[in-house]
Amino acid sequence: KDGTLTLNYQDSNPRKELEKFRDQTLHQHLWDIYKSITPPEIMSEVIYFIIDTDDYEGNESASVLRADPPNNLKFWVSVDPVDMFPSGIKISKQYFIATMIHENAHILSLSANKSDNKPLSDDDYSTPYMFKQQMTKGERSCANYYNDLAGCMNENSYLNAFFQKFWAGIYHDHKWSSEFSDMESFWDHNDEFYWKYEKYWLTGYSSTNPDEDFAEAFMMFVLKE
Repeated sequence: KDGTLTLNYQDSNPRKELEKFRDQTLHQHLWDIYKSITPPEIMSEVIYFIIDTDDYEGNESASVLRADPPNNLKFWVSVDPVDMFPSGIKISKQYFIATMIHENAHILSLSANKSDNKPLSDDDYSTPYMFKQQMTKGERSCANYYNDLAGCMNENSYLNAFFQKFWAGIYHDHKWSSEFSDMESFWDHNDEFYWKYEKYWLTGYSSTNPDEDFAEAFMMFVLKE
């Protein structure tokens, strides 16, 4: 609550090459930078700052997700120190700041006051078919954009406004990664989707789904002239 870190959980030891990234001084440095760029309105939504890695050249540099009950209307922020300190010594500060602005955009757009907070359950992710069925059900019962983590977005929410303006006319050609049994199949489909609507995107990542497109656009809005 006072903006300081308190270690409350540590998983099993990583392999030797990654041990240097367990340094809490390094973690504190990441936190201090994140805290310095994050306004109180967004920081008040954050309850955990998680240091986790999927190793060198992994799939995820950072992420945000709704926390577990009873704090399920708040967020945890996860950062991969291997991606932020590729040399193990010096932080890639420009990349880290740009990435965390992107993640803050997710918190801004998915906070509890932006939706009905009726997300999909864990069972809804059990098979690609079930996921698609539930997302479709959500859209049918909701005239606005439906997000799997936050539920039906409010009509005047940032994400719904963004979706209606930039995605409503192309969403029929989009597929979510959870609709595929493996990520390679998703990326094959998403490459086709990207090139079909190439003029729409700010970055390659923008085409993966409306949430990421919003976050990439927000990052560009903050950093570019």
